[in-house]
Order: sequence, then structure tokens, then C-alpha cells
Amino acid sequence: ESESIDISEFRFYHFLLSFYMSANSIVETKFFEEFSTYWPTRLAQSQFDDITKELLLATVFKAAYEINNYSIARDYFEPSFEYTFLPPSNLKRNYLWGIDFMLSRLGQVDKSIRVQQELTIPLSRFINDQNGLNSIQISLGANLYHLGNYQKAREIFTGMISNTEEFSPAALSRFYNNLSLIYFKTGESAEYVDMQSRALDLAIEIKNYGYQLQIYRNLHIFYRKNRNWDLAELYINRAIELATETQNKNDQATIFVSQAVFEYQYLNNHDAAIKYLRMAEELLDENPGSNSSLYIQILGERSNLLNLEEDWEASKKLQLQIIQLSSDVGDPSTYLEASVELAFLHFQLGELSETERLLREFRAHDITILDFPILVLAQTLSAQLAAISGNSVNANNLYTSITDLVFERARNTSELETGYWNVEPEYLHLFESYADFLIDNGDFTDALNLLDRIKTINDATLTDNPLIQATQLSDAELAKEQNLAREMDSLRKRIFASSGRERLSLQNRLEQLSAERRSLFKYGSSAINYESSRIWSVQRNLERNQVLIHITEINSHYYLSTLYRNNLAIDKLPLEKSDIQMFESAISSLISGRTDLEMLFEAGKFIDIDSFPDYIESIIFIPDGYFHQLPLAILPVSKPFSPFSYGSSRYMIEERDIRTLNSLNDLSQRSPRINHEFDYTGFGVSDFNNEATSRNLVSLPMAPQEVKNISKRLNRLSSKMSIINNAATVDSFRELASKSRILHLATHSEVSESDPLFSRLHFYANSNSEEGDVINGQLFAYEFFDLNMQNELVMLNSCESGGDRYLQGSGIMGISRALRYAGVQSLVLNAWSVNDQFAAEFAELFYEYLNSGETKSKALQMAKIDFIKSKNSNPHYWGPYILNGDNRPIIRSSEINYATFTLAIAFFMGLVLVNRSNIRKTSS
Repeated sequence: ESESIDISEFRFYHFLLSFYMSANSIVETKFFEEFSTYWPTRLAQSQFDDITKELLLATVFKAAYEINNYSIARDYFEPSFEYTFLPPSNLKRNYLWGIDFMLSRLGQVDKSIRVQQELTIPLSRFINDQNGLNSIQISLGANLYHLGNYQKAREIFTGMISNTEEFSPAALSRFYNNLSLIYFKTGESAEYVDMQSRALDLAIEIKNYGYQLQIYRNLHIFYRKNRNWDLAELYINRAIELATETQNKNDQATIFVSQAVFEYQYLNNHDAAIKYLRMAEELLDENPGSNSSLYIQILGERSNLLNLEEDWEASKKLQLQIIQLSSDVGDPSTYLEASVELAFLHFQLGELSETERLLREFRAHDITILDFPILVLAQTLSAQLAAISGNSVNANNLYTSITDLVFERARNTSELETGYWNVEPEYLHLFESYADFLIDNGDFTDALNLLDRIKTINDATLTDNPLIQATQLSDAELAKEQNLAREMDSLRKRIFASSGRERLSLQNRLEQLSAERRSLFKYGSSAINYESSRIWSVQRNLERNQVLIHITEINSHYYLSTLYRNNLAIDKLPLEKSDIQMFESAISSLISGRTDLEMLFEAGKFIDIDSFPDYIESIIFIPDGYFHQLPLAILPVSKPFSPFSYGSSRYMIEERDIRTLNSLNDLSQRSPRINHEFDYTGFGVSDFNNEATSRNLVSLPMAPQEVKNISKRLNRLSSKMSIINNAATVDSFRELASKSRILHLATHSEVSESDPLFSRLHFYANSNSEEGDVINGQLFAYEFFDLNMQNELVMLNSCESGGDRYLQGSGIMGISRALRYAGVQSLVLNAWSVNDQFAAEFAELFYEYLNSGETKSKALQMAKIDFIKSKNSNPHYWGPYILNGDNRPIIRSSEINYATFTLAIAFFMGLVLVNRSNIRKTSS
């Protein structure tokens, strides 16, 4: 009751605390509760000397830890507190270790990291406790990983590899697995596989069945993401064999479901998928009721397959089963999700009243427990019902509010786990139905804006990605960003369930949080804040002789928009199986060098390229789908005589110059000219250290000479650098990248399909003579953002070697966006590998025309025409080069200079004649 605390009272309580802890008394929990609630208040009211305060706090935190009352750590612990009076000891370290644990459990990860870095790790080193140090460092690495600070986590774990001698095989296996996950996040695929393999060997050694199964599934997913179907199949089969060997029916069924998803999503093999789902179901039927959630998952996957085949009635029966099962086991979220899926199926069957009834019942529940995409599907169905009933205004309002919320979420969602090119099917359903609604109502400008906006939906994963965030933000800011993201996700769900003033208030709050989050990032505020283009303004930017072709792929359709200065047309083109076969055959023929011109002609007919008026001389292309891999330039403008009549065919590039953009917004963006230290910097690497790259990269013997020859061709530029072979290291690139107007890279560039930020450039990698280590020669795309890339042009003149690799559509779009957002104004890259010598010759031609003052697209066109006429007319050799971005010339046109010089001479001669005339008059 007194204002001050009697220290003897504290000692009495401390004695009781110690007694209860040592005796494990049945009353200890009640005592800890009273102590941990009583003493913090008393401490706040009184003044103590430092040592007494430290002892009191230590006792309070110990009591709180024992009863899981972790909130005290959040309210009363300050990591900057020195704790100097508690002597350095194992006891002090363990006390602080407990506080670190409480903070991490409270989500105060940044404070937990500070305790580890500033207190427990130095203390563990001081008391020479290697085991404790290892445990705390692993925890620190995990904390950094969960914050998205993968590079720091990587440093922690790789620094521990030399101190794992005392690890048990089980602990070492877990350690390798954790390190592999970090390598996965940083795009180091070879290192990821190596660590997974080490973990697997140890799991086999100690006969840890569960861990082996997990690693097999990890490797299956990894190879699946990287489109290596053979290895993906290998590891899923090993998982099946292991589960069968141990007779674990639940695990067998789970793996069969994964195999089914793999078959129909990646291999397009529906029959095999159905077979595996039936096998999984049969296993569960042998032990009914053993795993209702897995049984529901099987039914859901079967329903997805039936939806692909548009067998709505059969799918409906499965969803009714899911509703019944989820009701029986008391699973409200699955029940509501299945209700929305059922409403969708009724809508597909034209049973609108049943759709409306299900949606009405759905809204009577707490829908905030559902995942965001399901809420989107429900709202989309409401918009479709309004459109069908003739209430276009209400339908448009619903569509607008849903799409705005979806794009807002995409703009503020940058977790790497979401997968860069993963757009949920519910979003695609929304986009397709909304685009159709706008086109049917003749609102082509809004439709084009929507179609263009879809192209930027995943861009937050480029600019706000954890790999980039961690270089900009402190640990406290990273934690703040995560807390903001969680609060925003909760708000979005509440918006779906609200209306009127409440909805407006929630939307305003969401915008405030969005602005607060974007203010944290250097790149996100400008790159991701997409604004709809004014189509009339885009048209005004087009020259009379230009056309803009815009393609957006949604589900199995291409929306083809053709924009002239005074006209806009949008066509919805179905992508049939025969079309898919045609496109894939055309691409395969290009990669192999046996280019099939008849297939290319069919690809051109698909988008009706022969409909352009004769006066069109220039095309601005915003591609999607297969047209990322099939450049417009290579398409024949008339039917070829034969599939291989390359020399007698006429190609689109011979009639029009072509450049690509990522979105309509790119057309109006103009980066200011800046003064660079160098006009041209070329990097040429002929030989690669395979030990450093972990890849079999063949040599590029022409690369060094290519860089030198280009430097000579650019004789109107004065300040030039040629960096070749052992000088062409990652460090030299980092130093020179931001200082150069033109960067030419005659080296291997590898574009990642799983995530564009994992795309990489390969430079010279050599051995450190003193330490014997190999210096890494790789630079990832996410590292470009730290280099202040303000280049007017970057040319990547080689993709992965071997002649059998090409860039998938997502890869091309991804690397071009990544480099553009990192500051590059325009980019030339090649969509497939070509012969080293041909690549060098083509690059020299391109730069020769740039040197004469041509625009980039015109220089590319003229180089291709020259190649067709004098080198090799097969599109395989000249076709892969794509220009993306700004089209201004690098050098002022020589014709302009000559014209100016001629005018100056004429003006001077005029002055001379006038002066002579005046002199004569004066003389007379």
C-alpha cells in the first residue's frame, strides 16, 4: 500500500519465487501470476539504484516467462538497457535469452534481433559456450529470414558452417535445410540443391522418414517451379515410394494429390491427374474419417479438373459433398468457400436465382474469416448478376470497387512466397468478366486501361520485394512494414463485409496505411503507383505512321487492342488447342534453328498483321503470352513458298520498325538526360569458372573482340571503356554500371522463370590466390537496384548457352521490368541463344546504325535487314533481338548535322553577297 517499495519485501518475494521454482510447487503458477502483475506496477511507481532495478526486472521477467505472460517483455523491456550490474555469466545470458524468446513470440522480431546481436551472442562468446552460441545464431538467422532480410540471414548461416562439428546428425540436417531455404530465397539454385542433398543424406542416415519425405517434396516443388519436369517427376516418385514403403496412407494420399496437381497444372495431363486423385481417395476410404481435411482437398481438386472441362453439373455434386463434410466437422471457412464455389457453378449453368440465394446466405456469415480471393469471387458474381439484370450502373460500381481493391492489394503485397507470375484464378475470372462487360457496353478506353493495368499486377514483387527492401530498411522498419501489411489485409476483408459510411471509413484508413507503407520504399512509390492512362493522350503521342498493338492474355483468350491516332479496336481471340500447338511448334523451330516459316505466318494471321494500312511504318508492341517469345519482326507478311524459304520471304521488320513496351505508361515516361562519366562501357568474357558459377557455361571466344569492335564503331563517342576477361568482374561492373550511358554485355545472362529478380549476369570469376577461394562471378537482378542504373541503353548479347534455351514470356517481361525499374531507360536482349560469332556481328551492325544517329528501333531494324540480305536470312539468327523502352537516339543524327552545316554555309555566303553588294553601292 505504501508509495515506495521496501527492498526486504522484494527479497522475501524473490526467496519465495526461487523456492517455488526449485520445488516445482503446485502453487507456483498462481504465485508467478501475482508476482508478474504486481511488481511491474510497483517498479513504475518507485526509484531504485541500477543494480536493484536490474534484479527486480530479472525476477519479474523470469516469473512472466514461467507463466507465458510474454506481454510484460513488450511493455517493460528496452533492448538498449545496458544490464552492466548483472555479471557476465551463463545465468545472465540465459535470462536475456528468455527475454529474446518472449519478444519473438510477441512478434517484436526487431527487438529480438537487437537482444541477440548486442547481448546474448557477445555473452555466449565471452563465456565460451559454442553450443549456446550456435543455437542463438540459428535463431537470429531465422528472425532475419522471417523479416525478409535474406542476405544477412545467409551471412549468419554460412558463417556457422565451420562450427558444426558438435552438431548431431539430426541437428545438422535441420541446419542444412534452413540454409537451403535461404539459398532458395536469394535465387542461388545450385547451392539450394546442394544443401537439400546434404540434409537428405543425413535424414537417410538417421532414418528420419518424415524429414526425407519433406525434402523429396521440396525438391519436387523446386524443379516444378523451374520447369524441369523430369527431375520434378523423379522426386515426387521417390516420395511416393517412401510413403508406400512405410505404409503411411495419409502421406501416400497427400503425395498423390500433389502428383495430380502437377499432372494437370504443369503437364496438362488430365487423365493422369484423375487417376492419382482416385488412388488418394481409395487410400482414405480404407480408413474413413482419418483425415477429413485431406478428403475435402481431394474433392476440391477433382472439382477443379471438372471446371477445366466445363462439366459444371458433376463439379456441383462435389462441392455439395464438401459443404456437407465441412458442416459435419465444424469447419466454417471451408463451408463458406464451398458455398461461393457452388454459387459460381450455378451461375455457369444459368441458375441465377440459386446463385443469388447462395450469395445472400453467404453474406449473413462472418466472411472476414475467408481468404481474399474467395471474397473477390463472391463480389464478382454479384457484379455479373447485376449486369445480367440490366443494372449496368450497379454492375460497373461493383466491378470498379472490386478491381481497385485487388490492384491495391497487389500493389502492397510483395512477399516472395506468392510467386511472381502467380495470379489467382479468382482474379482472372474478375478481369475477364469485367473486360467483357466494358467491351459489350462499348467502353473501349476503360477496357484498354483495365487490360493494361493487369500487366502491372505483380510489379510490387519487383520493387518492394524483400530482397530489395532489406537493402533500404532497418530491421525495425522491416518489422513495421510487416505489421502494416497484416493490418491492411484485415481491413480489406472488413471492406468486403461493410457498406455505406463504414465502408468509406475503412477505405480511407486503408489508403492511409498504403501511403505509410509506400513511403518506406525508394522504388515502390514511383514504380508501383499505377495511374490509368488517358487514351486520348496516348493517341496524341502516336505519330501518324505509327500503330500501337496491345495484347493481354486472360485465361484462354487474348485481348488484342489496336490503337491508331484516331481509332481504337479491341478483339477477344480464343486460344484453342490447335493455336497452342501452332505457337509452340513455331517457338520450338526457332530455338532449334530449323525455323518453320509457315508456322510463323500462321502466328501472324492469328493477330491479323496483314490488316495494317500501308502508311504504317512503325509498330509499338505491348506483348503477352506467346508473343513475348515470338517477336513481331520475324513474322512473314505473305505466305512463304515453303517452311524453309528464308531468302525469298519478306518479313515484318522489312516494312516496319518495331519496339516493345511493358505498359501504356511507358509511352509517356521520359527520363532526363544525365551526364555520364563514360559514353560506352563494354564487358566481354570469353571463359567462365564453372566452380564459381555452378553451371556448365561454354566459352564465348568472340566476346572480348566484340566489345572492342563496338567501341571502334561508336567513333562519334569520346569516352569509352572495354573491360574484358579477368578485368570484367562483378566488382568492376558495380563500379562502372551507373557511370555509363551505354552498357554492352557480351557474356552469359541467365533469365529466371521462377522469379525475374533471380535472373543473373555471369562475369569473370577467379581464384583468390591468398585464401584459395573462388570469387563469385554472378550478379543477380535484385542487386541492380543498389547500383543507381541510369543507363540510356543496356544490351545483353547472350542468354544461357547451349542453343536449347529460350526466355519464357514471364522471363522476358520480368527481366525487362526489373532493369527498367532499376533505372535503365532502354534494353536490348535476345529471346534465345544464337551462335557466338553471329551474335557479335549483329551487335556491331546495330551499334554502327546507332552511331549514325538513328533511333534505337530504326537501328535495330536496319541491322536486321542488313543481316537478312548479306549474312543469314534465317530468323533464328537475327530474330531474337528485342528492344524494350525508350526510343530516342543515342547520338544526334549526322544528317541533321550536315543540314545544319549546309544552312550555316548558305547563311554565311548570303552575308558575303550582301556585304559585297553594299560595298559596290558605296563605291558607286
